[in-house]
Amino acid sequence: GGGWWRLVVDCGGGGGEFCSYCQSKGWQVSLQDNSEKARLLAKKNNISTYTELAEVENQEFNLITMWHSLEHIHAIDALFEDIDRLISDDGILVIAVPNVNAPERKWLGVNWVPWDAPRHLYHFNYEQLSKLLLKYGWEIQYSKTMLQDTPYNILLSLKSNSPLQLIFGGFLLLYSLIKAVIGGVNSASSFMVICKKISYT
Repeated sequence: GGGWWRLVVDCGGGGGEFCSYCQSKGWQVSLQDNSEKARLLAKKNNISTYTELAEVENQEFNLITMWHSLEHIHAIDALFEDIDRLISDDGILVIAVPNVNAPERKWLGVNWVPWDAPRHLYHFNYEQLSKLLLKYGWEIQYSKTMLQDTPYNILLSLKSNSPLQLIFGGFLLLYSLIKAVIGGVNSASSFMVICKKISYT
């Protein structure tokens, strides 16, 4: 981006890998995570950290990111109030989530890793996420399948590391990747959306 587009906060940012990447590109980075361990890790890399977005004052971010963190949030109303308060007028919101319509899900049943109860409170497909964002005044501008999440979601869902399970996992990976390439975000294991605030003027 240009010189004006420089402030990012990563919500649920863990140890700060994404923030570190942005920092290397000359951005001013902040990280929100309610894990003290994650915040300490990020602080070691000179990243300013917050436990909750509600703590952030007098900041205006050009980019707010949530990489697989929306599905963990208890208070979604409060989250979007904070996002609205903290994002610049032309700011961008990026959200990545597992897809509840993932092609491998029906083969893996209760072992499908993104179920992750009780930590994952919600499960979205593209349409549901789009509706949620519209409710809070956000519109998806661009969406993308996250093919790189597919092997991770499948391997962690296998019952064991037995040769049979690994062969099954390999076929499932191929099947899921083909489905995602053909079907796009609706058939992806995970997907990301890039959103802008709806302007009513």
